[in-house]
Amino acid sequence: MIKKKLTQKELAERLKLSQQAVSKALRGDKEISPKTQQRVVKMARELGYRGNKLARANIDGKTAIVGVLFPTYSGQFFARIIDTIEDGLHRLDFNALLCKWRLDSASDDQSSSTLRQYQVEGMIIIPRPVISWSQSIYKPLLDCGEKIVFLNEKVD
Repeated sequence: MIKKKLTQKELAERLKLSQQAVSKALRGDKEISPKTQQRVVKMARELGYRGNKLARANIDGKTAIVGVLFPTYSGQFFARIIDTIEDGLHRLDFNALLCKWRLDSASDDQSSSTLRQYQVEGMIIIPRPVISWSQSIYKPLLDCGEKIVFLNEKVD
């Protein structure tokens, strides 16, 4: 049976601490004593508390997510690249959000828009071969400051 998700507020009430103190304890903030941190972490584990990264991102603006936009995930070539990307991101405490574009449509525009809606902190893209770079969907992304690494494509 799946239990209702325990909120940080409920955890704080059980511990008779402020929600802010519980939040800081769970993040390892030095303002909270080691003894209190241990108490908070122990109860959080016992009660199955899971943090809410989306709520955290609303506070500090950091999602720790990098968007990956590829033409496909199948085949040894792409699988090895994605594995390498995910391993590298994991070492930096980041996660990958995968999207793909299809050869039969202009879905890379829709997929890059989806990645931006998730507030990715950057993108790794194997771009669709374009006739004119100035007409591609990637130029406006770069112009507005998106952090993008292009694989297999030279960019001006």
